[in-house]
Amino acid sequence: MPTLYLIEQNTHLSKSGERLLLCKKSVQGKGRPAHTDEILLDLPFADVSHVMLFGNIQVTTQALQEMLKHEIELALFNFSGRLLGQLTPPCSKNTPASPGWPTSRIPGRRSTITNC
Repeated sequence: MPTLYLIEQNTHLSKSGERLLLCKKSVQGKGRPAHTDEILLDLPFADVSHVMLFGNIQVTTQALQEMLKHEIELALFNFSGRLLGQLTPPCSKNTPASPGWPTSRIPGRRSTITNC
């Protein structure tokens, strides 16, 4: 699944059903209401594995919760590309288990799995 890189400034990431939306406030003008959103991107959550946000992009709580539910990792960078932090689901398929997490062994196997 692809990684989504978002660099469009002054936008917001939200959800609508099972879809991830990147929207930007439209400028008020002739024939346009003052507060309409222009949809820049509309993707199903199932098509995304990681989201990288660069600069001034807001994310709704609902979108964050849905990303965690779909095991989508989120990383926040400043506009220059310096990592500020990240949100990783607990048992993500993309990260190994921490040494302190509970684990169990499958009988007859040498591998260790996490109890998620």
